[in-house]
Amino acid sequence: MLYVWQFPHFMALSWNMRSEYSKAGYAMTSIINPDLCKRVALRYSIASSLVCLAGAGCSALSLGPWAGCALGIGSLPANIGLIYYAWKFAKSNSNVADGSSAAARRLFRATLFHLPVVMITVLLGSYCSINSGHM
Repeated sequence: MLYVWQFPHFMALSWNMRSEYSKAGYAMTSIINPDLCKRVALRYSIASSLVCLAGAGCSALSLGPWAGCALGIGSLPANIGLIYYAWKFAKSNSNVADGSSAAARRLFRATLFHLPVVMITVLLGSYCSINSGHM
């Protein structure tokens, strides 16, 4: 989960820090290929949501239905939000600094919201599973 989550998080962060990275001499995707940066953020936002769904299925099989439902349903709003903001970032105009930077900031905030929500739903699902006697 953390592996796929880091890409939209860092692409959004690097987008807003690209002038600083450029001054320091770092060759960042947001500088070299801005469109690729946006596509990677969207691609991995979708992948992050798919990992949550796969995790829900695995949790349901191994820990019981409560664990799968908690992760699948509990993380759904955060997954939809993450994909939405990644889509807005991907579709923002790279030539307009304010619009794309605002979209990158919103995506960055969405990643900060997404990870704790998913982790909390995993914990709640495990807790419900333990208390219902499925473990």
